[in-house]
Amino acid sequence: MQFEGKTVDHAIQLACEHFKCAKDDLEITIITKGSTGLFGLGGKKAKIEVSYKGAGEQALHEDAAAAHETVDDKEKDEKPAGKEAAAKEEAPGYDEEAPAEGDGEGTRVQEESISPEILKMAQEILNEILTLARLEGKVVCDQEDSQFPLKVEGEDASLIIGREGQTLDALEYILNRAVHKRNGNKGPQIHIDAQGYRIKRIENLRHMALRSAKKAKSSGRQVVLQPMSPRDRRIVHITLKDFHGVSTKSVGEGSWKKVIIVPKRRRERPHRSRFNG
Repeated sequence: MQFEGKTVDHAIQLACEHFKCAKDDLEITIITKGSTGLFGLGGKKAKIEVSYKGAGEQALHEDAAAAHETVDDKEKDEKPAGKEAAAKEEAPGYDEEAPAEGDGEGTRVQEESISPEILKMAQEILNEILTLARLEGKVVCDQEDSQFPLKVEGEDASLIIGREGQTLDALEYILNRAVHKRNGNKGPQIHIDAQGYRIKRIENLRHMALRSAKKAKSSGRQVVLQPMSPRDRRIVHITLKDFHGVSTKSVGEGSWKKVIIVPKRRRERPHRSRFNG
């Protein structure tokens, strides 16, 4: 966490009061020393970055640090082959071309079963993350829901969701990295939801994809959708997988590619002459 004060010592004092500990229990990095300015005008506050050395918090910070590895470091360790692997690199656990489960809707994806022990561990970790982030939320475990077994409830659910679910995606990513690290760097992907946002998002994307596909088919022109996350692109691909008359593809670079719905050309019937020979 970062703290600001009139001086570095003042900022350290605020950090000690926050963590309720002595200075020696903190790892302190000075970002700016601050200045008083000219004749007391234009002064800048001192800023420091602080990590608490407590055992439980320290382990969680290590998990979060591992989750924020740079893309360059990840590429050194494991470099995906081809464009198909790039989607997996953007958001682990989300493959745009993953097979759909036969539920008639084309939006649910077959998930690996998760043991009660792993779910309990994930629930505890996510609750601890919310506490350290000072977010009012409680994690509820629903083992009957194979798609979203962990759900966050509370006053700050909207903050936990974030803009277009980006904060929820980030929490889910860090959670899975932490769980996998404590489970020998292996395990299934655990998906989380808050206030039913994921379900509503899936339904909205599905209806939008179907409307766009009908438009592309009737007009004969391709329809370019807005940039989406790998999770959302996968929902569109799966929804339109069996839609007659169109195909889908992802274009662009980075984690916010676009899905293009392409109408299939109708085969022209061969012209038959009225006269033979």
